[in-house]
Amino acid sequence: FLEEKLRAGEYQIEEVESPYGYLLNQEPLKFTVERGWHEQMGPDNDTIVTTISFKDQPAKGQVKLDKLADIMQGYSQIESAYGTLFTPIYTEGRLSDVTFEIKAKTDIVGVDGTVWYRAGQQVATMTSDGEHVTKSPLLPLGSEGYNLYTLQEINTKDGYVLDNKVRTFYFAYMDQNTPVVGATYIDENGNELPYNDVLDLKNEKQTALILATKHMEESIFETSGNPYQDVVFGAFAKEVAGLEEGSLVGISDVNIAGEFHFQFSQNGVYYVKEISTSPNYQLDETQYPFIFAYDKDLTQTIVLNQKESIENKIKRGVLEIYKQDEETKRPLKHVFFELAIDKDFKHIVQTSSTDE
Repeated sequence: FLEEKLRAGEYQIEEVESPYGYLLNQEPLKFTVERGWHEQMGPDNDTIVTTISFKDQPAKGQVKLDKLADIMQGYSQIESAYGTLFTPIYTEGRLSDVTFEIKAKTDIVGVDGTVWYRAGQQVATMTSDGEHVTKSPLLPLGSEGYNLYTLQEINTKDGYVLDNKVRTFYFAYMDQNTPVVGATYIDENGNELPYNDVLDLKNEKQTALILATKHMEESIFETSGNPYQDVVFGAFAKEVAGLEEGSLVGISDVNIAGEFHFQFSQNGVYYVKEISTSPNYQLDETQYPFIFAYDKDLTQTIVLNQKESIENKIKRGVLEIYKQDEETKRPLKHVFFELAIDKDFKHIVQTSSTDE
């Protein structure tokens, strides 16, 4: 109420300070004081009481976030000793098709007492498009004690790991001239976290770790050195998007314990094959297949060959002995020979005789 009586006539009212939580209404309101216009007689039955409706808009809050990830751009090609090696190329960028849910952690109650949301109620969802900053709808600020929200990722793009961390935030009213404020995030103890108008969140790429072991057949001869040092395995694409069948996608040496591994980030059907071995051993040309299918885990472990060691056999030769009579040149049968690994014949490995 204005204590001072106004004479009948035309007036203009301007807001110079808004209530807490509201924006300053900068549009002047013109009105006329006269009988018959929003008129109410005062207690003295003489004074005209004119009621003016002057509305203020509440300030709002908005969540802004950038959903980032390593995005595949294609394959690089490098010439190796075993052929062209194809390696995925990744660059950091915005990830599409990631959905977030905003819930009320407490009741969200405005300064005027309006209950906007009850605790636990879903407030909004937002999905990244891979091109722009992801924004929520404009949300009520609430009031002290009744203003906490949560943000959680509930679905992510195929091939990436879901970040299901629950983040708590509120919107802090700034002033009567700021229509939209950003989220203020807090930790489990209620302490404010470093403020950033746009929250950067990154999803990890799902990968597959391929494990296998190699066993080299033991020789009856004394040998020196590491028989595994010359063994090399290659991984090849069978059915992988962007690659032809048989494309080389990985090369792995074998350590002294006979272990080797590969790591992949693109799903598909692959196989592993030995591409080099020790000169004294036979090359194993068997293809050992496996399938890498995304399953939301950060790293999926796949063990080849049903967890059995892949064995290399020693190269073997055939020794043929032809025994004959020196004079008649006729073959002699049932002549026995011994094969030993030492000249003193203390370590005999085979006994044989001539046939018919």
